[in-house]
Amino acid sequence: MKNLNYTKLLRVPKLISLVLLIFWSCNQKQTIVFPEEEWEITSSERQGVDGYKMMEALQVLNGYCHEDGLEEVMVIRNGKVIYYGDGINCVHNIWSCRKSITSTILSLLIEEGKCHLNDKASIFEPRLKASYEKVTLRLL
Repeated sequence: MKNLNYTKLLRVPKLISLVLLIFWSCNQKQTIVFPEEEWEITSSERQGVDGYKMMEALQVLNGYCHEDGLEEVMVIRNGKVIYYGDGINCVHNIWSCRKSITSTILSLLIEEGKCHLNDKASIFEPRLKASYEKVTLRLL
């Protein structure tokens, strides 16, 4: 089974370059999975996703993409990569899209009970304490 370096993927912050299709079941609670150092790569079928339907959805997405197409797209299910393009390690500036990504990740962590909006940001990044001691996650 191949693995992708998680640290490198954190530097791939273009909205189109990191598309997370989250497939949630409406009738059961699921645990959110985050990789430690690497993303495990597996087949869509092993994660309960119809590969044909996923590829149909990706082709629709491709119709809205510019010249890069699906090269910088990644699909994750249950914390495992089920699709990735050849250009996922490209680095881009995403400007204000960081806010959407930060709020999505923060919401997932709050839902799992791993943090709260009133927690100080310096608890999670001690280097912030010197200059931003009063900043809470709510302010991020």
